[in-house]
Amino acid sequence: MDNRTVAENYLRAFQTKDWNLLDSMMADDFVFRGPVPEPQSAQQYLGLTRTMDAAFSDLDYGVELLSVDGNVATAAFQLSGTHDGELDGRNMGLGVIPPTGNRFTAARQVGELTIEGGKVSEANFPPTEGAGLMAILGQLGIPVRG
Repeated sequence: MDNRTVAENYLRAFQTKDWNLLDSMMADDFVFRGPVPEPQSAQQYLGLTRTMDAAFSDLDYGVELLSVDGNVATAAFQLSGTHDGELDGRNMGLGVIPPTGNRFTAARQVGELTIEGGKVSEANFPPTEGAGLMAILGQLGIPVRG
């Protein structure tokens, strides 16, 4: 499978919420770097995506593959959804946040996927103003300590 196809499948897994496919597309040493306190392993990252999915039943990842150059794919995400389920933020010190019924649309976030051996080994999405969990919570009207 060429790198473009790997990137397309990885992004499609997000958009269709196919967590088994997403898991199979990540290398054993996968690392996510983004608007999180510290880099996350594949299992930590999958846990975060499942937490978001449970809290936002209509979550749309708004994925777009922008380019592929060698083993690096540039992609964009723009999350949106309705907070209609409990958001389990205990592992982030936020407790369990009850549904607000509010909608959010995060800022578009552009980053890179590194592909090695037919799998994504790294997802690097630098923090973007208006994107990430804290920005989403702000749009939902949920106070967070900063």
